[in-house]
Amino acid sequence: MGSFVHILDQRRLIGAGGSTVAGDMYFYYSGTSVTAPVFLDSALTIPSANPVVIAAGEIIPLVFLDSSVTYRRVIEYADGTIDEQDPLGVLATEGDLGVPVGSILDYSGGSLPEGYLFCDGTAISRSTYSDLFAAIGTVYGPGNGSTTFNLPDYRGRVAAGKDNMGGTAANRLTTITGTTLGATGGAETHTLITGEIPTHNHTLTDPGHTHTTTATGAGQGHGASSPVVVEYGSGTTGSATTGITLADTGGGGAHNNLQPTLISNKIIKAVPGNFLSLIDLLPDNKANASAVGILPSDTDLGSFTGSTIPDDSTVKAALQALETATEGRTLITDLASTASGMGVELVAGAMRYFRVGDYPSQQAAIDAAESAGGGYVLFPPGRTTLDAQLVLPSTVILMGYGRNVTELFVANGLNATAIKSSGFDALTGQNKWLVSDGVQYGLGLKGLRLNGNKANQTSGGGVQFYAKGLCVEDVIIHDCYGVGWYSEGGDVAGQTDYTDLPEGFFDRVWCRNNGSHGFQFRGPHDLNIGSIFSNQNGGKGVYFERSSGVYSGSADVGLIHSYANTDVGVEINGSSQIRIRQVISESNYKEGLVVAGWFNQISMLQLYTNARTSGSFNAVISGWNNSIGDCQIKDGGESVGGLQITGARNQVSGLDVDGEASTGVGLDVSGNFNKVSGHIEDYSGVGGIGIRTGNSSQLAQSRIDVDFTNCKTGWSNASAGSLNHYNVNGYAATGQTFFTGNGPSGTDENESWNVRGLDQAGNNYFSEIRKLSGGTIDLNSTSEQTITVACTELLGLTPEPEDVTYNIYYTGSNTTWALQYLRLSAVSSSLLTFKVKLSTAAGSTETAQIICSARL
Repeated sequence: MGSFVHILDQRRLIGAGGSTVAGDMYFYYSGTSVTAPVFLDSALTIPSANPVVIAAGEIIPLVFLDSSVTYRRVIEYADGTIDEQDPLGVLATEGDLGVPVGSILDYSGGSLPEGYLFCDGTAISRSTYSDLFAAIGTVYGPGNGSTTFNLPDYRGRVAAGKDNMGGTAANRLTTITGTTLGATGGAETHTLITGEIPTHNHTLTDPGHTHTTTATGAGQGHGASSPVVVEYGSGTTGSATTGITLADTGGGGAHNNLQPTLISNKIIKAVPGNFLSLIDLLPDNKANASAVGILPSDTDLGSFTGSTIPDDSTVKAALQALETATEGRTLITDLASTASGMGVELVAGAMRYFRVGDYPSQQAAIDAAESAGGGYVLFPPGRTTLDAQLVLPSTVILMGYGRNVTELFVANGLNATAIKSSGFDALTGQNKWLVSDGVQYGLGLKGLRLNGNKANQTSGGGVQFYAKGLCVEDVIIHDCYGVGWYSEGGDVAGQTDYTDLPEGFFDRVWCRNNGSHGFQFRGPHDLNIGSIFSNQNGGKGVYFERSSGVYSGSADVGLIHSYANTDVGVEINGSSQIRIRQVISESNYKEGLVVAGWFNQISMLQLYTNARTSGSFNAVISGWNNSIGDCQIKDGGESVGGLQITGARNQVSGLDVDGEASTGVGLDVSGNFNKVSGHIEDYSGVGGIGIRTGNSSQLAQSRIDVDFTNCKTGWSNASAGSLNHYNVNGYAATGQTFFTGNGPSGTDENESWNVRGLDQAGNNYFSEIRKLSGGTIDLNSTSEQTITVACTELLGLTPEPEDVTYNIYYTGSNTTWALQYLRLSAVSSSLLTFKVKLSTAAGSTETAQIICSARL
């Protein structure tokens, strides 16, 4: 039982709308709905969950399938799309994907397989074979020392394991440098030297021999009675030889060092595996590709010779079909670059991915995408340096592998905006809108991080677009010298066809540590913004603007989080019809929110610790007809206030302001026609005020429905207003003042005050007091009597005489007495003084009281 890797692994799910989505991937037996086995390892011993759960934007998990099983695969996308393949087929074995660059193989073929080179010591390009150079460097030779390096030279050589492989030397190879990669040694033959001859001796058989001698002889004489004796003399022995010789042997030549040998080629993996190696033009793989719809079953893959595919080869047509089909299935491959190495330039497939590495420059890839009618220009993982400004035309999107994976790094001294839309300089400030006027459309950025390298620039910004129908997602723009994001669109409307549709999509964008504003938006109007995060910028965090007849920055926004910016956290200036679901603005050095525009809506607002170095309030509304709901403001610093409204016709509901013992003002309203409801607390520092109204001018036609607690002064009304409605409740602690300032104008009957309060001493505060009673009227006297009634609970204010109603209160049964007059003669902040005279006395001892009501 073998295993194979599922071919769709290591990619993301792309939904019908072009963005990443989540999904579930099911594996069944072919033709059934019975789940089939899926594994996490190539040995098929660790089962995988089925379905395989795929998170939005995440790489599909790697799974292994049983090669003996015919599978049916179903992917259910979160957006409702269903992708089914039955049968799935075997597209790639584990080995197809597992050969690392730098691996050396024995190869019995005569011509190189794709992705490999002969180990013949050739000098090759360091840039063309960058992966191989990264793996082996100059271990086998430095090439020319700068642009090339050498392949291992295995011609007529065998390999030996590095002697200290794993860390400890085995000392089996000591006559060469066996601990160094690339070391060479040894020879095919060897001639022995004397010291290499073994110690030995020779044997000899002697056949024997004789010698001849010459000597003086001795004799005996005969004769007389006694013999004659002659003595011996001296002599010599003659020379003689045996005829024995020792013969030479051997020729003095070198001996053979070669073991029994079978010759094959040595090849090295030179480039990473790619889709072409998975569908490697072999009939079986072609059939498998056809089975899952990658290639039509009748595709003629053809053949060619040499290292370059001719333009008229059917192989080129087949590769083009493969490129189109794979990208149509949202598979990003390096097929185009692989084919390019063989002399084939492929047109991007259905998804039109243009890899920057396949073109002489980054702009060339963008231009190729434009020429093809648009598409994605794909930047690789890691850092890519931008040596020149990128100019982006309509329908071209720059895309990386995720904001934390792909970085576009602005080169030192570029001193220009990194990415601009085509025609930006000619369009900005010209109030243009239609595509026919040169306005770009459908361009954008996805899944990348733009690093402006501001420390090495003297000018320039991050992005400048004069375009509409934007597609921007999962992007970080940081460390730009000027503005991080700037976009603009005309303050007009109109459409000639679908290209003039204004709506675009903008989500998950971060603007950080830029020299000026993080996000400056002057259009295009009607952009749909999902979320913006802006922090630590040298200007405003998020800045919406409109200039009538020039540009319009209206948008629908889901979330803004702006913090630690040198200027205002979020500012809406002149813009109209911006609708924001939630704003969080905190720790900015100026105001957290400034609304100087009109007809804008913020559904939820949270402001914390803003105005750290300048500004008197967390939030300021100076525009008109704006609406804010669920507004929470907390801790702006020792002297910082909560909300100031100087504009008109604004509505703020659900206001909750906590001053954290501030000496500032919780709510300051000086504009007319405003409506505010909520609660203010803890402006208890010296000079702190909970509510302040009419401070800079007389307030008119506003409605303030606010409670306060624990403020040094609960409510300060600096000037009498007109047609206002106040519904104020509060509590004043010891040493605190409930109310200061002026009451309603006595000439304005439409001014409505409804105030109720209490202090820690038990004193009540009202804007209207009912059933006041006091004094004793002698009903048996006809003299004029002066009666006083205490009136100390009207916020310390003096009511107007016409705002006091009064009568005589009598519970007895005497009907004789008759009233001549009852008059209010004097009014103060503490006493009501009445004059009473009877025309007829009661005739007996009877008394009555004055009962009255007073209001402000």
